[in-house]
Amino acid sequence: MAKGILKTDYHTLQTYLIEIAEIPARLNRCDIVLKNELLEHIDIRIDSLLKTINERLLLDKDYSYPVEYLPNKQFEYWGERVSCVFNYYELLKLKGFIKQSIEVKTQKNRYTDLFNENGLELFNYINESFEGAITVKYTIMLHFLRYKNYIKGTNTRYLEFVRFNCDLGKIKFSRLDDIQINDEKYLKQESFLTDLLKDFKHLNGIE
Repeated sequence: MAKGILKTDYHTLQTYLIEIAEIPARLNRCDIVLKNELLEHIDIRIDSLLKTINERLLLDKDYSYPVEYLPNKQFEYWGERVSCVFNYYELLKLKGFIKQSIEVKTQKNRYTDLFNENGLELFNYINESFEGAITVKYTIMLHFLRYKNYIKGTNTRYLEFVRFNCDLGKIKFSRLDDIQINDEKYLKQESFLTDLLKDFKHLNGIE
């Protein structure tokens, strides 16, 4: 498909975006071709909104902006208000969500031997909310995901996955911490991780 030539019509793509914005799990029903069309559709809409926003900035130089947008947040003001179903920031959020979904699919194909169904998505969801020292954090996550049957691969494969797919800064993460599932360090986090699992299932329509 040539860039700029969408096979799916504008109204249908807009309907998809509205439905995904309402219930993000609906994106799981879209194949890679449709996701790429949605991304291109969003880019077209963003370009259109940016033109309108820039026009407002040029034509309304004497506009009386609320104090919280002064002295230099006038773009944010119009970015939140100029809208065609979605405003600029809502489109950016949708774009990021769809791109992340494509990246997760690529990861999933590479690590089918490590994760069970929904395991990679759950790992990413927990990884965003669960904080702690790198070695302790990812050891506790491994125990939790394995106990809940979302991981099936070896410890070595898990270490490799974390090193190449997570932001570890300068830490090499070459070993797991000496934590067991009945240790206090793990038990202190188990309730929090269980709540994250419940939230993940709810957001993704998983029973």
